[in-house]
Amino acid sequence: MFDISTTPNEDRKHGQLPVIPVEEDSETLQALLQILYPIDPPSISSLVLAEKLVAAADKYLISTSKLRLYLQHVLGSDESLNEDPLLCYTLSWRLGLEDQAVKASRYTHLIDLSKVTTAEQLVSRARNVGALTKL
Repeated sequence: MFDISTTPNEDRKHGQLPVIPVEEDSETLQALLQILYPIDPPSISSLVLAEKLVAAADKYLISTSKLRLYLQHVLGSDESLNEDPLLCYTLSWRLGLEDQAVKASRYTHLIDLSKVTTAEQLVSRARNVGALTKL
């Protein structure tokens, strides 16, 4: 998960802590930390950020129950459901938000699920073939 060098870093000044590079952008890390340490609850209003948060939670082994409260609004909004119903469905599936997944599934009726690429994308995003069979 992290690669912390044991050799001294000559660029680091005396007394400073090591810097651990991470792949996530600052918006994702800030929201993730606000979820974990809810002093000020994060404002999550985009599917892009929701998807990044779910990926970061998976990567850092953070329970999805921490994300449910903060993501259910964006995943169930009409704007998000019209923008990308499959993403709303798969993220809801991964988070165990059954009501949101059912709602999102109603927006997928115009999507051709018989296309191999669409089915593969759905299974990849949901990380479970059950999401495809339930849809």
